[in-house]
Amino acid sequence: MDERGRLVGHVGELAHTAYGLIPVRTSFGAELYLPMPSPGPSEKSRVARRDARSFDISLLVGADTRASAAERVIADALGADLISAQLIDIYADTSTTEHHRSLTFRVVYAASRGEPREVWEEMASLMHRTLDAQVRGSAT
Repeated sequence: MDERGRLVGHVGELAHTAYGLIPVRTSFGAELYLPMPSPGPSEKSRVARRDARSFDISLLVGADTRASAAERVIADALGADLISAQLIDIYADTSTTEHHRSLTFRVVYAASRGEPREVWEEMASLMHRTLDAQVRGSAT
C-alpha cells in the first residue's frame, strides 16, 4: 500500500508446482500496478525552452590548476545565463620542464547574453586574469 492506503501491488511466495518446477529455493514474486499512461502526445517538444548559443574554449593552465576552478570561473561570470559548462578534453603536456595542462570546455549559455565571439572574448580575458591561463583558438 502507498501512503494513501491504496493497493499498489502484491508480493508473495510463488507456488513452484503451478509452473511444474522442482523446488530448489523458495521463490518470491512481485507484481506492481503502474499508473496508466497519461493521454496526450508522447513526443518531446522540439522547441527549445530558451534560445541558446555555445562555444568551445581551450585553456593552457599550470599542472596544479584544477578543471573545477576553470568551471567555477565560467559559472561565476555567466551566472544565470549559463546553461552548461562541460569539460570535453584534457591533455597533460609533459614535454617541457614547465608542466601544463590543456583544458577544453564547451560552454552553452542563454543567447540573450550576446554573440559567441563576444562571450568567448569575455571568458578569455577573465581566464587570463583569474587563472593566468593562455587561451587558445577563437570562437567561430
